[in-house]
Amino acid sequence: SLQKIKDQLSEREAETTNLEAELKGVSIMFRERKHEMKQLKQYADQIAPIKDADGNELSLRAQLGELPETISEIDALLEEAVSKIQNIHDNPEVLRCYEEQKQEIEKMRRELDGLNDADDVKRAQLISLREPWENALLNMVDKVNIKF
Repeated sequence: SLQKIKDQLSEREAETTNLEAELKGVSIMFRERKHEMKQLKQYADQIAPIKDADGNELSLRAQLGELPETISEIDALLEEAVSKIQNIHDNPEVLRCYEEQKQEIEKMRRELDGLNDADDVKRAQLISLREPWENALLNMVDKVNIKF
């Protein structure tokens, strides 16, 4: 019976040693994760600060508070968005407005292209009108320079 107790004690000591080793491993992992989280928080504060230099909360904090917190809330918002998108296809008025705007944009593009073409034509006309006068003026300037 004394041997049995010694065996049980040895088993418990081995279990304790194993648990201590496991605790040590988990503690190291915890410290590493804690360090990673601190670095990630610093990075997040750099790219999207929640407080200004004086410690006042910025609007981002309020915006984050408005976001859904659970998966079910996100799923509900997603379903709502999908439903709205499907309703757009089901609503002929929305489609008609879209088509009208699309046609109006295309019409404006054609007008702009026409104006650009007309602008190019006017520039060419101005150059052709300017060249004879410019050459005559340069010749006169050369003659005046020669005489003086």
